[in-house]
Amino acid sequence: MIAIGAPNKGNALAAERDRLGCSWGLYVGDDANDEDAFALSGAVVSVRIGQKLRSRTRYYLRTQLETNELLELLVRLREPLVPA
Repeated sequence: MIAIGAPNKGNALAAERDRLGCSWGLYVGDDANDEDAFALSGAVVSVRIGQKLRSRTRYYLRTQLETNELLELLVRLREPLVPA
């Protein structure tokens, strides 16, 4: 049982996003303990491994193996860094 108000993965994700000054974050999870992170508002894209009807995330991957494909796609699509 999780105590109401106890720290959770959503709190941790928001704190790290803010600490690092990220404009957005990607969160990939696979179980009920990830739902707080899936429900985080703001600049976070959440992805669940395996589809679940009552999940708070809008996106899902069928298997864990698709995580690598997602990350490789994001790397290919990112804008090139411009030297300062």
